[in-house]
Amino acid sequence: MCRFYAMQWFHAVRSYEYAMRLDQDVCVTSIADVLSTMREHRADYAYGLYTEELHQRTVVTIQPWLDYFFWSRGITPKIQPVDAQYMYFTIFFVANVSWWFQHEVQAFLEAIDRSGGIYAHRWGDAPIQSAVLRTFVNPKKMLHIFMDYSHGSTANEIVNGSLVTRSSMFKGGFPGNYLLNLPSYLSDSNLGPGVGGGFGSLVMP
Repeated sequence: MCRFYAMQWFHAVRSYEYAMRLDQDVCVTSIADVLSTMREHRADYAYGLYTEELHQRTVVTIQPWLDYFFWSRGITPKIQPVDAQYMYFTIFFVANVSWWFQHEVQAFLEAIDRSGGIYAHRWGDAPIQSAVLRTFVNPKKMLHIFMDYSHGSTANEIVNGSLVTRSSMFKGGFPGNYLLNLPSYLSDSNLGPGVGGGFGSLVMP
């Protein structure tokens, strides 16, 4: 999954202008018209949350690799610093598909792939995408979507684009088999009014 969402997903949706990812354990309660906003700003990427990378093995192994990559090629990232401790959380994003086919972006991803870090150290798609974006994207074409959602597998609740607290959806902790029974669990009356489930990745034309 990490490799697919880091460097393969855009090949699957190449015929589209924009693609949106929404993980199956995310329940969105409030969001703007993302596609209209993307087109209005001619944006290349929109994210719902900028947050800390909690997988420390990723942080301590990918950061020196990134630093050496930039130094050895004389690259100055467009959004600094490229700090592996923080990332755009990729359980939700909207992207301009064609942006990912730029030569320098592809070369960066190929170098990541050759490094073996995804398999050896579990470099996830979020820190990889974040590093690519901070290195090559025009900052004016990055959008923070101020949305509200609950995320099942982290028990996070995001309000207006910021992490607020452990999700009230899962008071008292997760049921042991909640992932297997997620569709029925999300339809439970305990979720309250206005909460809808979004399952799978949505590709927008």
